[in-house]
Amino acid sequence: MNGNLADALRRFASPSLDATSGAAAAFAGSVGAALLCMVARVALKRRPTSPVKDDLTLLLRQAEAKQHEFEVLIESDPEAYRHVARWRREMRQNPSAGSHLQEALKEATKVPLDIARASYACLEVAASLADIGEPETMAEVGTGAHLCYAALHGALYTAAANLKDIGDLSFVANVRAESSGLARAGDILNKVATRVAEITCANKTLQRS
Repeated sequence: MNGNLADALRRFASPSLDATSGAAAAFAGSVGAALLCMVARVALKRRPTSPVKDDLTLLLRQAEAKQHEFEVLIESDPEAYRHVARWRREMRQNPSAGSHLQEALKEATKVPLDIARASYACLEVAASLADIGEPETMAEVGTGAHLCYAALHGALYTAAANLKDIGDLSFVANVRAESSGLARAGDILNKVATRVAEITCANKTLQRS
């Protein structure tokens, strides 16, 4: 995303085609992924010879890759929506543009599905970091996981919004089936939340004693 954070927030607050729910979901996912990167880096810095160093390095690479993917998807979702808007306008003048609109709608559905997939992958990273990350960074693990969970469901809402206008019933069925599977990410989030709560409470007990 070009510009600073204030520019990004103004963009989402505007009534323009750039302010899409998919882009907002990807933005949330990118922040969540960034927090997970930080958690992995802190653990690697504090425990450079840890037996789980290779695991932490892999998790860092995975989170970095997803952060970059989210950054691309922040721009891809509005672009896909602009194509849909363009062919909807064209349809008013030329009904034969319907096939182009259908393809644009499919693409506008695929992008948020990519966001949801990336979010799910980040939740899996968070679950691993909840087990091997530094106790002092568990708040960041939990926050990152919740941001990615919100990103996942925001993306699924965006994808679902297009399905009612898509005539390819096989495509619609496949999207709904995958969306249903991705929506089960709540199980991963619950695992992360439970682990974070356990470690956070243990730390408070140790600090008081």
